Amino acid sequence: MKICGIVVNVKKSIQRSEVKLFRAKVHHATIKHANQTTRKKIRELKGWASFLMSVDHNKGKKYMNQLLEFEKSKFQGPVSATT
Repeated sequence: MKICGIVVNVKKSIQRSEVKLFRAKVHHATIKHANQTTRKKIRELKGWASFLMSVDHNKGKKYMNQLLEFEKSKFQGPVSATT
């Protein structure tokens, strides 16, 4: 059963296909097309990682840390973390 994009059968989670799509977006932004990634795109992906953290903390934290490290290395500025 899916309610508001969250699967609530046995435990709350996000559909596997949506997590895979998000993982692909993170990969493209941080590795494949890193030179084209903007701050706006990083903020958007951090928002999705934050949403994922609210449902599955460990998965969300993994992607949030990856995005924070990429942002720190690319933009060399202060980075705020949401944990």
